[in-house]
Amino acid sequence: MTRQERRQIEREFFNYKSNREQAAEYVASSALNGFAIDYSHERVQASSGNSVERSIINAISKEERLYRWCVVFQKTLDKYRWEQKDKLIIKKYIDGKSRWQIVNELSLDISTYHRWLHDILDTAYLWAKEFYLL
Repeated sequence: MTRQERRQIEREFFNYKSNREQAAEYVASSALNGFAIDYSHERVQASSGNSVERSIINAISKEERLYRWCVVFQKTLDKYRWEQKDKLIIKKYIDGKSRWQIVNELSLDISTYHRWLHDILDTAYLWAKEFYLL
């Protein structure tokens, strides 16, 4: 995982709450409309000059991406459920607590904190690759 990919994962994890709200609206509307995007192959446009079509595709792509990042967050959290690593994820990315607050509240050594964070981000990286986000 590159430094840029790590930053992107952390940024999306910090934005999880807002992403979840936007993605929920997208899922509800897409369920009603019955459309989804398959990212396993290239998208096709009917014409290159249709700006309305391009803007709709961009809006759908953005909402789909937010939804996929929410799934990455949930899958990562599920992997570490019932361990203290899930508490670290919630305290860091949902509650917005600092490194030192987390270390004190979970009674961790700072090296353990960094090792766990590395494990969490590695798992998230693999899920993000699975969903074609990176």
